[in-house]
Amino acid sequence: MAVAPEYQGRGFGKINLKKCLKKLLIKGAEKIKLIVISSNRKAYKMYRENSFDKEELISAWYKREYKN
Repeated sequence: MAVAPEYQGRGFGKINLKKCLKKLLIKGAEKIKLIVISSNRKAYKMYRENSFDKEELISAWYKREYKN
């Protein structure tokens, strides 16, 4: 879930995160994992402030091209 740059810093990401977490827990999720690009410091900080811990560092990303 991304928040447009002009709306960042207003709490929308935190609101969306809490709504998503609530829905996942209601549906019975026992563990929730996120993947965050390391250069996205704002998102990383928000997730840490909301009780997520860094579990592992992935050094490679994969790109998939979509064709019609």
